[in-house]
Amino acid sequence: MKGIRFNSVGVCLAVSIITLSGCSAGLMTIGNVKTSTDTFSGITSDRMMANPLSCSNESIMSGAPTIGLIIQRSYGRDYKVMYHLIATWYGGGWGYIEAGESLVLMVDGRRMGFFGPGSAEHRQVEGSYVVEESWYPSNFDQLAVLAEAKEITVKLRGKNGEVSRCMTSTNLDNFKVFLKYFPPYIAIEGPVRK
Repeated sequence: MKGIRFNSVGVCLAVSIITLSGCSAGLMTIGNVKTSTDTFSGITSDRMMANPLSCSNESIMSGAPTIGLIIQRSYGRDYKVMYHLIATWYGGGWGYIEAGESLVLMVDGRRMGFFGPGSAEHRQVEGSYVVEESWYPSNFDQLAVLAEAKEITVKLRGKNGEVSRCMTSTNLDNFKVFLKYFPPYIAIEGPVRK
C-alpha cells in the first residue's frame, strides 16, 4: 500500500480549507470557552471563543467586516461575578468602534443599548486583517433575555460607519449554552463539616 504524498500546494490548500471552515458559526460546546486566571489580580475569566453573526449578503472578501458577539464571565477572589458582552470587528479596514452607546440591539422589536469604552484599547492587526473589540458591561438577566429572544438585529457603530448583522438560532443557542454552564454564581467546593 502506497503512502499519501502532499506537495506544498496541497498542504496549503488543506490548511486553508480547515481554517476557513473554522470561521463558520457552529454550535458552541464547552470546548469553545477559554478559562484563564490572572495570577496577579486573581481574576478568572470564562470567555466564548467565537460567535460570528450573519444575515448579511456582504463577505469579508468584499471588504465588509465580520462582526461577532460573545460573552465573558469574570470573577475575582471575592467570587463576585461580572459579565461583559464583547463585540468583535474583523475585516480589511478599521471600524474604530466608538465609546458610548455603540452597540444597539433590537430584541424582538425592543431596543437594548449597551455602553462601552470603544475599541481604542483593543485593536490589533492579524495578517492582512484588523481585529477590534469593544467590551460592554452586562448582567445575567440582560444576557438571558438575549438568549431567549426569537429575533435580534445587531448594530455596531464606529467612526467609519455602522454595521448591521443579525443573530441566528445558532448564535442564540451559543448564548443559552454559555449561560447554562457559566451562571452568575461560583460553586465553591470545600471540606464537609460535621
